[in-house]
Amino acid sequence: DEYNLALGQRRGATVKRYLMERGVAGGRLEVVSYGEERPAAEGDDESAYSQNRRAEFEITAGGAWTIELAPLRDARRFATDGTVDGNGDDVVVADESTVDGSRIAISHSGGDNFAIWAYAETTTDLLVNDVGPYEGRARWPGGIVVLDITAGGPWTLAIE
Repeated sequence: DEYNLALGQRRGATVKRYLMERGVAGGRLEVVSYGEERPAAEGDDESAYSQNRRAEFEITAGGAWTIELAPLRDARRFATDGTVDGNGDDVVVADESTVDGSRIAISHSGGDNFAIWAYAETTTDLLVNDVGPYEGRARWPGGIVVLDITAGGPWTLAIE
């Protein structure tokens, strides 16, 4: 059905855009929509429909690679004083009850890439994208925020 092919194409384009915003080269990604041709679940009810609203990945690589998926509820949280530190890649969650401020102080002492994406309820923002040691501040989006941290060494965050 033409409608479902177009819908799948739009969903795929959204996933592709998301990955490109996080550094994956667009030329390495291909969007293919199958519409109703390859359902994950058979049926004509909402349960089947919801399982068929999905994006699937086929990964081809010339060497070893890993991917780790974990529930967001298991992510680390900011301390009650509005600070958190770590070493390497991480996901950190800040909720309204523990973090109140308008800016975030950021430091990184590693030698590799350092990037922090902030996902708030209504905005997505790249807070920092640098290589090597970094000291700086960024606007804090406020509310519930999920931070996706890519780091080649130790880092510290503090809400001000």
